[in-house]
Amino acid sequence: MLEMHQTFVESGMADPAFPPKVPRLDFRFVYRWRKRYGVSWRAVNLRYKVSASKRDSRLRIAWCNALRLRVLHSALHGPNQLRFVGWDQKPMWLNSAHRKRWLFEARAEWR
Repeated sequence: MLEMHQTFVESGMADPAFPPKVPRLDFRFVYRWRKRYGVSWRAVNLRYKVSASKRDSRLRIAWCNALRLRVLHSALHGPNQLRFVGWDQKPMWLNSAHRKRWLFEARAEWR
């Protein structure tokens, strides 16, 4: 703003005795600016793509599978608690043995 005022002074369009006025940036200024340019507050537009009954069914299945896995783990490995690292819907190939075998082969080559 000061550079623009300086160019106006140099071109004779502004008086150097009067510095430019800077607007007070308070809630009134923001309100007027939003009204002038038609800017509205962000609206909440979150819509779930599944119904509540489907969601409940999927959650019930996921928790039952987790409990079954913990019971199986405790039966095979004793009372050690099974810790879940991640609980998302990523493809199983990211955790496959093939990827781990590649990692071990790569480490052997680095040595």
